[in-house]
Amino acid sequence: MDYELSDAYKGLAYSYSDILDYQNAFQYLMLQNNIDNTIYRIETENKTNSLMYSYQLEKRESEIDILERESVIEQLKSRRQRAILIATGSFGLLLLLLAILFYHRIQFIRKTNKKIQSQKEMITDSITYAQRIQSAILPSKSLMDELVPEHFIFFKPKDIVSGDFYWIKEVQEHLIIVGADCTGHGVPGAFMSMLGITLLNGLIGDTCYNEPGTILEQLRVKIKEMLVQEGKVEEQKDGMDMAVVILDKNSRQLRFSGANNPLYIIRNKELQAGKQLEPFASLGNDDYQLFELKGDKQPIGVHWEETDFTSHSISLLEHDTFYIFSDGFVDQFGGENRKKFKSLNFKKLLLSIQKEPMDKQKQFIEDTFEAWQGDYEQIDDVSVIGVRI
Repeated sequence: MDYELSDAYKGLAYSYSDILDYQNAFQYLMLQNNIDNTIYRIETENKTNSLMYSYQLEKRESEIDILERESVIEQLKSRRQRAILIATGSFGLLLLLLAILFYHRIQFIRKTNKKIQSQKEMITDSITYAQRIQSAILPSKSLMDELVPEHFIFFKPKDIVSGDFYWIKEVQEHLIIVGADCTGHGVPGAFMSMLGITLLNGLIGDTCYNEPGTILEQLRVKIKEMLVQEGKVEEQKDGMDMAVVILDKNSRQLRFSGANNPLYIIRNKELQAGKQLEPFASLGNDDYQLFELKGDKQPIGVHWEETDFTSHSISLLEHDTFYIFSDGFVDQFGGENRKKFKSLNFKKLLLSIQKEPMDKQKQFIEDTFEAWQGDYEQIDDVSVIGVRI
């Protein structure tokens, strides 16, 4: 309507202008201008109001969107907090369960350790008692001193009881001296050693004796019978290595036989070795010569190729010294490079102490063994028997 009125005023202004009535033309132009201004103001207000409405609407929508986002964030935070609480609670519960389980485990371990310790003490007490029994059946020091005035015995079990043993008996002016190394060490070896001592007591009577090789053969038969050894592959190869020396106290005639174990004889070089000993010469120094009589390469027990044991006969001289021993000393690991002591070093050791009395020899041997072993574990029972004529 306002636009039509503006056009009408405009048409009248041009019409009056055409007839040169400028007063009315100006009047209608002013009316048209007022109408246009009113139209412009109204349109401007409408646009402004429209913009304001749009702005308010967008603002409201933004606020709603912000509120919705904030609501979502709060929900997410709430969920996260619940999740954290649940996780924390679960973790705490798990820790509690683990603590309970750990506590019960510790209690179980303590009870088990206590039980094991009690059983260990019982076993140790039993083994210690077995050691007293074993010591009781070994020749006493007083008996050894009576029968062999100049001697020493270095006896060092790996465990409480030993698989090594020594045995001596006097029969009709003859000394029968035995040094043995049974299969294994500890309790199994100790049982074998007691079996060996029992068999020796039964085989060697008070009025008779056999050649040392025959003694070993008889022992082999008895061991195989008692352990039911038939030579089958699956059988345990239990047995013992042994050196048997029979010494005539009057004539100084020595007879020897060995099952894997040798006999060392050391003589001053100023004395004649003689035809009997010359073939066995092994190592010497400036003053002494060591002779090695090797044992047969077979144990007392089942063996894949059993032969008769060899007996050797040697005439000894005054001040000669002989040694029988197990392999525990020479096989011991030690030294800077953790190597075996070996037979050569053992021979050198024996040669180096020949000027010493027998008790001092034992101390030298013991000190050498401990120094060589150092912090390493002892791997086997050790026994060394030395006798001076």
